[in-house]
Amino acid sequence: MTSHRELRNLFATFSLNAADATFLGRSQNSVFSCPGPTGDRRIVRVTAGRYRSESEIEAELEWITFLADQGLRVCRPVRSRNGRLCEEATIDDMNCLAACFEQAPGRAITREDLTPGLYKNLGRLVGQMHAASGD
Repeated sequence: MTSHRELRNLFATFSLNAADATFLGRSQNSVFSCPGPTGDRRIVRVTAGRYRSESEIEAELEWITFLADQGLRVCRPVRSRNGRLCEEATIDDMNCLAACFEQAPGRAITREDLTPGLYKNLGRLVGQMHAASGD
């Protein structure tokens, strides 16, 4: 997928080189890891088709930015060169929406990680999200 000119252009809007990207997987989105312009790692999430609207994705990204601004340890969205949180492109004749995030340090969760401690930490994060929202 990184050989497509459209995908290269889409990555470039986030100051990234698609040739350096590693494909991580696909479910409702295609997800890539890529070196950022300052040596950090970035995640690029490309939504093909219209599973979600652009305004829904922008609202999600604004919420994540709000949480980061409140001090929660979340992967902050990265704006494109155009100052946008979400960019649109046509790839393989499909309308795609892309978002870029700071990549979290660490590794993927394995079955061995599924312990009460993990769920306790997830519960703590959900509590922090609720507290940040003022509810």
